[in-house]
Amino acid sequence: MIRSILKCNDFRNISVVSLATIFAQLITLLVSAFITRVYTQSDIGSFGVYSSVISIISSIALLGYDFPIICTKNIKKVNSLISLSFIICSLIFLILNFLVVICFVLKIPLWIYLFDSKLISITTVSLFFISINRLFDSILTRNKRFKSLSISIVANSFFSSIIIIFGGIYNLGFINLAFSTLVGQISKVISLLLLGSNLNKNIFLIKINKREIYNVFKEEIKFLKYKVPQDFLSSVSNHIISVVLLFFYPLEIVGCYWLVNKVLKVPSALISNSFRNVFVSNISYKFNHGEKIFNYLLSYTLGILCVGCFPVFVLALFGPQLFVFVFGSEWLVAGEISRIICFSSLCSILISPAIITCLVVGDQKISLYYEIASIVLRVFTVSFISLLFGDLYLTVIGMVTVSVSLSFFIIILVFIKSYKRDFNNEICNTCR
Repeated sequence: MIRSILKCNDFRNISVVSLATIFAQLITLLVSAFITRVYTQSDIGSFGVYSSVISIISSIALLGYDFPIICTKNIKKVNSLISLSFIICSLIFLILNFLVVICFVLKIPLWIYLFDSKLISITTVSLFFISINRLFDSILTRNKRFKSLSISIVANSFFSSIIIIFGGIYNLGFINLAFSTLVGQISKVISLLLLGSNLNKNIFLIKINKREIYNVFKEEIKFLKYKVPQDFLSSVSNHIISVVLLFFYPLEIVGCYWLVNKVLKVPSALISNSFRNVFVSNISYKFNHGEKIFNYLLSYTLGILCVGCFPVFVLALFGPQLFVFVFGSEWLVAGEISRIICFSSLCSILISPAIITCLVVGDQKISLYYEIASIVLRVFTVSFISLLFGDLYLTVIGMVTVSVSLSFFIIILVFIKSYKRDFNNEICNTCR
């Protein structure tokens, strides 16, 4: 069954995205080692908070209207979705800047301890370009332009890394780290527009029909009332544990946890991004054309499991040694934590096809309930074990156990529902 994932077109597309993601993530890993040696802990901590804020807000910046671009079969509707997404992105950008002006006039502090006029300007512009890139990614994925998408990934990582290195050499501090995010996003947009990937045709040559855009807006509300909260909760879930740990452990421990998650995103992004773009495109096509999806879902899940086992095996055996070698001896605790967290990272990748399938076939409730349960159970587990035992490693083990159990429950549930859907469709086709 795994052979089906290696069909010519799928394997070629996955390989193209994988090579680009490998290169981009290697750049990120090397720069991370540079950051821990050049920037102060205060700079890194501030950048961690900044990144969390950006990630949470940007998760709902397009109100979820970028995802239906991939799944929708009707071309006119796709054009309306693209126009609507761009309008929403622009409106949110204008609203954010308006709120910034109001806060400056009324002298309301926007950030607790990171308040800075330069940071505010960088943040609003960064959110705009992150939203534009999400829109472009959806268009490229729909059109199967994976080569252009891959080059843009490398451009983002490369140019942001140059800014980080330059700022580290000249001691420009935290503001430079925030600025690197903006530069990376702008470079990605420019690279896509210069690649001739039909984005000009998809965006600038669309005839805007107000009635069609309004109809699409109303039509997708039912889908997005689950998708948007799910994206927001997913983003919150990725950052909430660091905040909770801060109430029970020293800042140095929280820093170690943040570094582990940052490093583990390298193999996670490599595997999930490489498979995700191809999977979304193909599972949407199969669903729209009434084809079976269970075997395809199972094949991709097994393929991800096979690929993901290797980095988990390496970290479980050599995590502490790798962290000390790359980041320095003061990060030994982070290496020990990585030996545990790597299993939950694997499950977060493994559940991705199941969650995407839910969104494509219209079972948004499952993905929404999963995110809610994940946040509640993980926060409760971390808080309870920390209060009761005060042991970091026991806390992490408990959190990972909950995450793994919940992930496997959702995967099995989606498998069963997909199998039943294929079976019922086959019966209906037979009766016809």
